[in-house]
Amino acid sequence: MEDSNDESSRGGKVALLIGNNDYTQSANKLTDSIENTNKLKRLLEKANFKVTQANNLSENDLSTTIATFAQTTIDDRNALVLFYYSGHACHVNGENYVIPIDDDKTEKFGDIPLLSFKFSGIIDRLIDNESSDATIFIFDCPRPYTPKKGLASASKNEGTGLILIKPPNGALIQFACDEKQTMKNAPETIGYDLYTKHLLKNISKKDTDIIKVFKRISDGVYEESNRRQRPLTMKELHHEPPICLNEATDLIPQIPYSATWNNAGSTVIGGRGSGSTLDRLNTPKGLRVHGILQPADKNANAKTRAIFDFIGGLPQQGKYLSGQFAGWSNISFNLSQINEIENLTGHTPALIGCDYAAGWATGPPPSQIDYSCNEYLKDHSNKRGLVQIEDHFPNPVFPDGGGLRNKSNLVFSDLLKPETETGKRWRLYLDVVAEGLNDLQQADVTALYRPFHEMNGGWFWWGQQNPSEFHAVWQSLFDYFCNEKNLHNLLWVFAPDQGAPTPSMYYPGDDYVDIVALDVYVDDPEKTHGYDEMIKLNKPFALGEVGPHTPNGSFDYSLWSTAIPNHFKLVSYFHAWNDMWSPIREKNAYALYNNPHVINRDQI
Repeated sequence: MEDSNDESSRGGKVALLIGNNDYTQSANKLTDSIENTNKLKRLLEKANFKVTQANNLSENDLSTTIATFAQTTIDDRNALVLFYYSGHACHVNGENYVIPIDDDKTEKFGDIPLLSFKFSGIIDRLIDNESSDATIFIFDCPRPYTPKKGLASASKNEGTGLILIKPPNGALIQFACDEKQTMKNAPETIGYDLYTKHLLKNISKKDTDIIKVFKRISDGVYEESNRRQRPLTMKELHHEPPICLNEATDLIPQIPYSATWNNAGSTVIGGRGSGSTLDRLNTPKGLRVHGILQPADKNANAKTRAIFDFIGGLPQQGKYLSGQFAGWSNISFNLSQINEIENLTGHTPALIGCDYAAGWATGPPPSQIDYSCNEYLKDHSNKRGLVQIEDHFPNPVFPDGGGLRNKSNLVFSDLLKPETETGKRWRLYLDVVAEGLNDLQQADVTALYRPFHEMNGGWFWWGQQNPSEFHAVWQSLFDYFCNEKNLHNLLWVFAPDQGAPTPSMYYPGDDYVDIVALDVYVDDPEKTHGYDEMIKLNKPFALGEVGPHTPNGSFDYSLWSTAIPNHFKLVSYFHAWNDMWSPIREKNAYALYNNPHVINRDQI
């Protein structure tokens, strides 16, 4: 964990996040608790919290996890501590209880004290450190819990919902609902995740005192639910100066990729002369600036970080990588055009692309997903090449696959709901893709991952969907792969189409994207649209797909060799499409791979 820059006595920031989904009793199973913890984890890590996450805990696991985390708060006696629990909870005889997932012996509410964990036990363990800044407890438990014998088994002093508790000194406690309230049969317009929505919206507000943060959460839920749901806040805080979960810092300014000197100038760590780009500052040996360019996945492995650093630094050198798509795995993937390029130009493209998903193919899901191309990609990586994976997914609304260009009957938000038939098939597809990406990870191969490309166009089933729903689906995919599947070898590429409107409309956020790109099929590269709009997102920029609009063998690929250095200086790589769009099927492939700005595999 990074040391605080505050010269006061304040320590670090630590958090324990617990999400319980898989309860033994089927009636109590949840679907979104773990996803909630995943999203919160990312926000807290961005605010420099050291986060411990634990999911689907039994009674014994719960006790061990809390005890281990409590030691963290003792080791850092001035830490700001945050505890978050998403799952079932209830009250019995004046006590609130967190319910572990092994609830098969819970016949009635009266059994819960013997099989669950007291809130007071959690609070006592974590707030034992009297010198801590503050300890925050968030219990996101809006759903009613049902023992085997049903709600009728509850006596007068027990039941669903939580009861008011007196917070100890230095604590702030917030429940998702008011005392003894649950959102039973919550209407879809309110939903069980309304509290989580406002928590995530406000928790990382910069330079905002924690009391104001939790008031905003409570007020937001109350208003959006039409005053049906009011989070309950209990606090005993007396702090000066204000305590903020996310402090802004001016120590290292965020320098946009498009920044240039207006006049001749220099800095102590590089950048000299009028017009010199400032997007990534050259640093002398032994001096490194952190925090300017970091992967969206906070847990990205070392090789992935190094590749991201390498890609992001190419434009300042006036360089970019060559790339070539090689086909669909187990259908059309082959190296024949790669070999033709090498024979003609003397170079192998630096980046090779493969598609795992044949979205037009029919058959029982997930037979449309294949990653047998990995063996070729591993060999390419071992020779210092880079790899890009894309997915033309089948439409998951269809039980027999296919539907790549068919939106009929699709409710796009069902991709967020694993309990729906569409959601189940979507997860089947994702799980096989994750197997392929993990196979690469085990071989120490980083993949540039480019899902949902050309989403601003209307020709694929994921195209021109509601932007907010698209953002949520992309974010869910990111969290599922990075946090559920533990894939930390990915660089996420957001690639709309240059010919469709508003390419940045579907941008899911800085926390979920590493590289922004445009897919460009034009006969005159200088007429490419959207470049200025995309570079304003302050991410490394690439040409996710490149090819002629009219693939008839007459397109001159040397036009790109001229256009990139003169008009699109922040391009870090291009990825040419295959078959009739490939440079080897058009004109001047030699010039494309043999110009002073391009880096091929043998030149990395």
